Amino acid sequence: MKTAGWIFIAIGTISGLGNLIGGNGIFGALFFIAIGIALIHFGKQKEMAKNQQEQEKGSVLPAQSTEQTSKDALLKEPTSEINKQYQETDHA
Repeated sequence: MKTAGWIFIAIGTISGLGNLIGGNGIFGALFFIAIGIALIHFGKQKEMAKNQQEQEKGSVLPAQSTEQTSKDALLKEPTSEINKQYQETDHA
């Protein structure tokens, strides 16, 4: 989309310069330039959305594993304390 946008801007600019030199209206050229700007804008938005989705996919797994690790740590700490107390008392 970005390449097509640059092509539309180039055509609009060349056409606009020709129309200005010839004394004709430049509304057609402005239309092509506006389409080119819109295509570049939408292309950048699409690229940013794609990059954001890739970053979110990469960060989902570590976040889940960190959350799971913290839950495991919370579960293991009291159990280890209970085991220590059990070992300290004579239950042989």
